[in-house]
Amino acid sequence: FPSHDRHAGQRDVAAQTFEPTGIYISPDGLSVFITSAEVAIRKIIKYNLTTPWDITTVASNSFITFTEDFTPSDIFFKSDGTKMYVLGQTNKIVVEKTLSIPWDLNSVTSTVTYSINVPNPKAMSISPDGKRLIIFSDGSPDRILYYIFKENWNLNSGLSITLNYSLDVSSIEKFGTGLFINEYQQKLYYIGLEKQKIYQFSFEYEPLPLFQYGGSSSNNNLLLNINPTDIVTGK
Repeated sequence: FPSHDRHAGQRDVAAQTFEPTGIYISPDGLSVFITSAEVAIRKIIKYNLTTPWDITTVASNSFITFTEDFTPSDIFFKSDGTKMYVLGQTNKIVVEKTLSIPWDLNSVTSTVTYSINVPNPKAMSISPDGKRLIIFSDGSPDRILYYIFKENWNLNSGLSITLNYSLDVSSIEKFGTGLFINEYQQKLYYIGLEKQKIYQFSFEYEPLPLFQYGGSSSNNNLLLNINPTDIVTGK
């Protein structure tokens, strides 16, 4: 990117948290959500913007406490704002909260907690159709793990993990901090602290056998990693 585009604006979050971890922005660019792992109070923070995608136009903020885990490490939403997903690093869990009012943290009606039992889950991304969950595990080795929701956007239905298709990223970047999946372009993006780079993975799909999936539909696909490409040097 051109140097003048690297830092177009900022928002100090120190008044709300000293330990921000994950971030999610609503599709309309008006709501920003942050997970906070601050010891005093673990919470989910929401910032309301008056101008879409302009972080300098925060008009108000609110938060709810997060009691399911000591280290909420990342956050994701269903695109209509009715489902929120939080990754818990300490207890190795994914938490799903249903919102009766889209994007309103105070409208939580139910909570589902699901154990993923992988070392230090630090980042996640969910496909737009709510079928596929990608998690970065800071373990030995460092891996990107691939899960399938047995029912789209319904954690209560359970997850199927496809360990044979996990991606070992130890030789690429050991201290991963963020993931994003773009199914339409068949791209997976991965970022970390060790080399301060963004890596882009291309992938293809192949049919996933029903017996391996354990669900009720044969129309399921499996993520395959093809050739990572270093797209940002971080210099």
